[in-house]
Amino acid sequence: MSETKKKPTNPKNYMLVESVFVDGPGDPVKNFIGIPMDADAPFLEIVFDPSKKILGIVSKTLKPQFHFMPKIDGNGFPKPNTNKALKEQYPVAQERLLIDTYHEYYIRTPKEIEAFLKMYAFNATTFDWKSFLG
Repeated sequence: MSETKKKPTNPKNYMLVESVFVDGPGDPVKNFIGIPMDADAPFLEIVFDPSKKILGIVSKTLKPQFHFMPKIDGNGFPKPNTNKALKEQYPVAQERLLIDTYHEYYIRTPKEIEAFLKMYAFNATTFDWKSFLG
């Protein structure tokens, strides 16, 4: 019987870099993100939300979740809402669809953000991510 050698995992396989965050109609705000540096990275992305001061982590795990999506016509354009009571609030008709969505995690406290980044980012001690918490 042959044994398959398991590849050693490197938990520190993200690089923190400066980026911009756009949340709504406001101006872009500087933030930071974690870029996966190899295929074995356990998360798709790591993003810091500077307006809420939380770290968002998008996992590679898919789960079915309901989303409202615009109904489209045969040409791929959104159909107008024909319900007069809702037309002003929702000008485009919508339908509820079950879609596979990547699971997301949120870390809210600075102490837990620090612990997470030290565990997964190889440049957590040299990149000034703490300045974004201010």
